[in-house]
Parts: sequence; structure tokens; C-alpha cells
Amino acid sequence: MWDLQATVVIKNEDTLRQNMRSLYPVVISLCDSNMVDKVKAHEGYAGIKCTRDTIRLLQVIKQYMYSNGSEELHTIHNTSHVYNQPASNETREREISTEFPRPIHGNVTSV
Repeated sequence: MWDLQATVVIKNEDTLRQNMRSLYPVVISLCDSNMVDKVKAHEGYAGIKCTRDTIRLLQVIKQYMYSNGSEELHTIHNTSHVYNQPASNETREREISTEFPRPIHGNVTSV
């Protein structure tokens, strides 16, 4: 029984790793040219690209998104008082009505 569970866990971890590597080009393709240039200029980009580390790529994108054009990339993210207050029903309904699912193309293996 233990061997069967261990095999399933190892297979799931491998599938997750493959999916994360496959997701890297999808994330890059969704960025505009300015963001791609900023990400490529990041000091850790060579390592990120080499390993296709999607999580690290998203962290770099988040840094640039919340820096508001400043050169200081170590800003504190999500600390605005707006994020600490629950959204009103009207605001949430508007957000839901404007959310559109984007199709993902590529060879992403499902788990």
C-alpha cells in the first residue's frame, strides 16, 4: 500500500513540475512588451529563464507591477488600506461581471 501511495505522489509531483515548466511561456506571452523588457532586464532573469521557474517569474512581475514605475523594486506590496477592507457587494459584482476566462494554449498536462 505504501509503495502505491509513494508512486502516486511522485507521479503527481512530476506532473506538477512539468505543468509549471509548461506554464512559463504562457505567462511570458501574456505580458506586454514593456513588462517583458523589464523582466528580461532583471538581475535574476538568466536563472529564471534557464530553469523556467514560473513562480519566480511571477514574483518578478509582481515586483514591477507594484513598484508604480519607481526604480525601487523592494516596495511593500499590497499594504494599501483598500486591500484591508472587505469589498462591497456592488464592487464584487462588478469585478465578477468583468472577469473573462482566457483560453490557455499549449501542452499543459492536467493533474
